[in-house]
Amino acid sequence: MELTWSPDWKYPGTKHLEATLGKKLSLVDMASAVPDYGAAQVLLDAIKAAATTSAAKVNAAIAKTNRKLAVGHVAFAKNHTAVTGYAVGQWQHGKVVQVYPPVKGAKVECPMKGLK
Repeated sequence: MELTWSPDWKYPGTKHLEATLGKKLSLVDMASAVPDYGAAQVLLDAIKAAATTSAAKVNAAIAKTNRKLAVGHVAFAKNHTAVTGYAVGQWQHGKVVQVYPPVKGAKVECPMKGLK
């Protein structure tokens, strides 16, 4: 399964998110929540930088985003997209673990338990 975020990436704010959201959410849920959290950070930072909620000024400030957040490095291309990381997770022993890119202590189970 695709993960759009992993605590193993150790981006700024990861410890805070694990200590708060991580108490209630699984890795799969965190991989969905953290990109949304990052989008909120980008928007709130842009409003602060623009010193207004004027759509044109906020959009211009968003376009200038270039920083590391809990979701990873965020910078926007001319086509208004930002490339963020991904990982592959696999259900192992009742939870999802990141198996690619490789992380210490985890490996792909093939065939997966239950299919053996």
